[in-house]
Amino acid sequence: MSVASANNRALSSTTLACTQWAPDFSQAVNTTKTPYSIKLSAPGCQQFQITGDDSLKALFWMTSAKGYVRNAAQTPISSGLEISHEYLNDAGEPVREVALGDIVTVRLKARSTAGTLDNVAVTDLLPGGFEMMIDDDSAPQGADNWQRSEDRISLAVSLTNAEQIFTYRIRAVSAGRFTAPAPEAQGLLQTDRYARGVTTSLTVLRE
Repeated sequence: MSVASANNRALSSTTLACTQWAPDFSQAVNTTKTPYSIKLSAPGCQQFQITGDDSLKALFWMTSAKGYVRNAAQTPISSGLEISHEYLNDAGEPVREVALGDIVTVRLKARSTAGTLDNVAVTDLLPGGFEMMIDDDSAPQGADNWQRSEDRISLAVSLTNAEQIFTYRIRAVSAGRFTAPAPEAQGLLQTDRYARGVTTSLTVLRE
């Protein structure tokens, strides 16, 4: 959550505070203040409060939130769409264990169960302990458009009743057993079309 003002005097007596926390969060707060803005970073904050004097009318504020589902998805959800993913070794075989440094192909499978559907957003979060490959050969195959970030890949696709496959590559960079969050798909225009896969896990072994 951040507050900004064109008049730094408006911020002299202004404070930001979290007043309600989600369960199991540590209530850690980091506040950054400049002459013209205040930024509050508070993971798990569900409600915040701005306090100050009458000059508050000169302030502008905004909030942003990001995160992931903490509870494992044990069963798939399908409402007009279906989606799943699996992890493949160099031989194209599904794996649950890889060695540190191995490159793994992620194979996403998706389809529409209610006829052709354009403008479907597919999101797949990386397992912990892996990083996205960024060479030319690792660009997602089969997508209309895509965006790659540090912890996920987002695809824009068109789906039919026939199963379609989209692939990209990741590298194991840390040893351990890591959760692989469930992939999701949703129609951008028909938002009632939604699918979620299941949470799995990958183990990275030291060589």
